[in-house]
Amino acid sequence: AMLDELGMEVVITDSEEIFEEIKNFAVKLQQAVAEEKLDELMVYFQEELEKKHFNAASTDKLELETSCTVHEPDAQIVTSIMNEFAKHLASSWTTEAAAQRKRASRFGKNLADYFPDWKAFSEELFREVTTNTPWYPPVVLACIPPLLAAPIFWLDYGSPNRPWSEQALFWGLCTPVLCFLSLLGIPFAFSEFSGIRSEPRQSCKYFAWAFTMTMFLTAACFALGDALTSEADRPPVPFLIGYDIGLAFLGIPFICCTLPSQFFKTADSRKRLAWAFLACAGAHVVFGGIMPYLCFLLQDSDSEGVRMLIILLFLVVKLGYERAGNLLHAKLGADIVPTYTATSTIYHQAVLCTAMASGFSLLPFFELVLIDVLENGYQLFCIHRHFHANPRDGDATVRDRDIAGMLSALLIREFLQMTTLLGFLFEVVTIRQLSPRYFDLICAQSASEFARTIMYVLIDLVVGAAVACFSWRLLVHHKVAPFKLLRGILARFLPAFLAVATSAHIFTLSRHHSHAGMDLSLNFYWRAPGEPLWICGLQYEKGAS
Repeated sequence: AMLDELGMEVVITDSEEIFEEIKNFAVKLQQAVAEEKLDELMVYFQEELEKKHFNAASTDKLELETSCTVHEPDAQIVTSIMNEFAKHLASSWTTEAAAQRKRASRFGKNLADYFPDWKAFSEELFREVTTNTPWYPPVVLACIPPLLAAPIFWLDYGSPNRPWSEQALFWGLCTPVLCFLSLLGIPFAFSEFSGIRSEPRQSCKYFAWAFTMTMFLTAACFALGDALTSEADRPPVPFLIGYDIGLAFLGIPFICCTLPSQFFKTADSRKRLAWAFLACAGAHVVFGGIMPYLCFLLQDSDSEGVRMLIILLFLVVKLGYERAGNLLHAKLGADIVPTYTATSTIYHQAVLCTAMASGFSLLPFFELVLIDVLENGYQLFCIHRHFHANPRDGDATVRDRDIAGMLSALLIREFLQMTTLLGFLFEVVTIRQLSPRYFDLICAQSASEFARTIMYVLIDLVVGAAVACFSWRLLVHHKVAPFKLLRGILARFLPAFLAVATSAHIFTLSRHHSHAGMDLSLNFYWRAPGEPLWICGLQYEKGAS
């Protein structure tokens, strides 16, 4: 009663009847305090108290009954407490209300840390994802990104430490294609975060932005290397390409030039643009910098204990990114949940796929799988908890917008985890067959080591399929149509998901390519005396002095 509209947010019960009774009593208490009729209300509460039945359900009552032979009836004890409390509140309602609000605010914040409570989808979005449910989006999203990403890595580029004038295939084809496809996901994600739908005309502007940035980055990379080094002391391409791709971050603000002019007329729109920029910048830092470096540390370490610790760091970084996502959901609404979840899932799973090829033993791998299962299990628990507290009849849960954001996050996560694994499997197998010497992850692997990588991916796929089946069974039990909702979400966000997935596949593979990759060990073998000897992938030997 002291918390006004905040009061009902701190009531935890699975009974609608109890919830309504508490709410009605709180309203009566507020009215009584405002009209200074608290004593009269206590008489009403005492009458209600006489209708209640007391039993030995509490520890206090059991101890009282075992330690005393004579004691007051329960109703009389509660009545005396109510009367004393009423006398106290009559003179100190304002002070106590302020303290209760502060305590409730802290409680609500702590509760939100454990049980996400995202805003509902907008009516327009929810109507679209539940009515437009074609079958083709899942197939397109599963097949197109790996088919676009893999072929560029099948080509024979020759030794990466040859003079740049002899690497026309790399500079003329590989660099522009890799830059264009790896940058394409940025404007589409930015658009969805900003609340602008990726219509065909708007998508063409994003393609133009990616093309312009590609030309700038390719020219800047070549010019920078030519200005800083001589022909005899020119570093291999990987370092400059990996460094220069980071300049794409500077191009994010220029995406605003592609947005409709009316979008800048209101303060709310400009504020939303700022939050969208922070979302894209955060993804760029986390999945373009922090996680790739953790993956390198995982590959470089020989200690199983250190590797297990690094895998835990993967989880910490991902949870931190999702925690920031909760803030964005509160600022921008639940309509960004699908795009934010897709970006996080695809890039995170792509990095984990490369980690599986690093050669660690079964123990770190099972830790990796267990963490994935626990993440999905926790989300299922939150959904089950919601359904248990808010039972529905028939197919009503599908039309309940309050749970749509959480459902979309679960379905997108499980679907994209499996499609990313399948895409990585296709990519590494075809690269292994056609051009393995340029791909750092597998170029030095023996047949048994490569088979172990494939085994890890397949086990992860089987576990993911089992979790997906369990999720499907649980949602069907609660009268939700998961496949229908998933198809609707994928159809609505297909352009953004397709662009982000293609960028993730390209970026992840290019980081490990001999010509376009980035050696995060920073050994700079080409700076050592003599001619550096390229072995394969990103591996070099120091030249003779």
